[in-house]
Amino acid sequence: PDNEHEDTSLYDFYIKCDWDTFVFMDHLRQYIAQRQWHGPTQHVYAGHLDLHKPGKPFISGALQLFSSHTWQGLAEVFRKMPKATVHNMTAFTGETDCRDGAGLADYPTALCIEKELGVPSTHTRDEQDRERVLLFPPEDILTFNRTEQGEWWYWGGKPQSVGQ
Repeated sequence: PDNEHEDTSLYDFYIKCDWDTFVFMDHLRQYIAQRQWHGPTQHVYAGHLDLHKPGKPFISGALQLFSSHTWQGLAEVFRKMPKATVHNMTAFTGETDCRDGAGLADYPTALCIEKELGVPSTHTRDEQDRERVLLFPPEDILTFNRTEQGEWWYWGGKPQSVGQ
């Protein structure tokens, strides 16, 4: 490798998270162990599963968990991907293409992983459907009332037990 960041065999799993996300690594390790995932040989792409686009689930950027196997595959997909430029506006269209371009990264990443590697997005909820990754401050999550607030995008496609 040209630099230390290119050796993807150093770790079994990688995470990408937002600047305002708190990660409890012991909980993450426990989750991986419970699922019996093996990062070097298994494709894994997990986090807070957003289902508000029917038929197009994706992992929100709050925290994305990648196995090293998926990370290596995605790196290869990105290496081969034509780059969008001012002169070549083949940027991501937002629905079916796995292309480079300006805009949000979460949804295109999910599309590329599923389309190019065949890896579905996996939720990180526990056995009681409690979220392990929070998109909002804990005090907001604790006061959300799905029945009173109605079904807005956050609840879209989630089991009824989520948020109860």
